[in-house]
Amino acid sequence: MSQNFARIVLVLTVAFFATFFLWPILQILKEGFIDANAHFTWHYITALLADPLYREGLGNSFLLACATTSLAFIVAMPLAFISDRFLFPGKTSSVSLVLVPMILPPFVGAIGIKQIFGQYGAVNALIIALGGTRWGR
Repeated sequence: MSQNFARIVLVLTVAFFATFFLWPILQILKEGFIDANAHFTWHYITALLADPLYREGLGNSFLLACATTSLAFIVAMPLAFISDRFLFPGKTSSVSLVLVPMILPPFVGAIGIKQIFGQYGAVNALIIALGGTRWGR
């Protein structure tokens, strides 16, 4: 029974990520290689790569990604090894601090959504300013 449950969870997880992660990426890639007449083209990519400004930006982004990943790896690997192999004072706190970057973004996103769509948020202020409701006037 638990093996069937695990398979169902796996299928649902794969379907979720395929829908909300892979599908948008594939749509973006499709738009880069398909023209208005639904024919395959290299025109958009070659035009992008022909511009030195875009090429330089792409190169800088790649170098920044490589440098950031390397630095994170250099810092994280010894810390993970030490945390796994040894007991030391403050280990629980340090492991908890590692989880903060994974936990914090949803809260920041929720605050942002509230600021935009909340009762006194930007969208309601715009609707009131445009005369869309009678509460503001």
